[in-house]
Amino acid sequence: MAGKEQILIDREVTLDEINDLITHENNSRVLKRLYFVKYRYLEDSVEEAAIKVGVTKKTGYCWQERNIIKNEFLKVENSLSFAKEWIETFNEQIKSVIC
Repeated sequence: MAGKEQILIDREVTLDEINDLITHENNSRVLKRLYFVKYRYLEDSVEEAAIKVGVTKKTGYCWQERNIIKNEFLKVENSLSFAKEWIETFNEQIKSVIC
């Protein structure tokens, strides 16, 4: 028997927040993706979650990969933004120490 996929899920949003989004969402396309994320949070495999929301396993993997890439991009973007703000904030102090 095969084990579950070992794709890590970035849990920046709580399950309660996902349930709240599901409750208030009207767009069926978005609802499918929210349920997919919910099932993955509940430790279903990508294939199991995809079947539950009525999409192919390939689509499930595409959604999973898209979220991983998006989350990684946002982390990098936030880090760069923080670094830029830090440099702007402390630029004069840094110059005075170096010079």
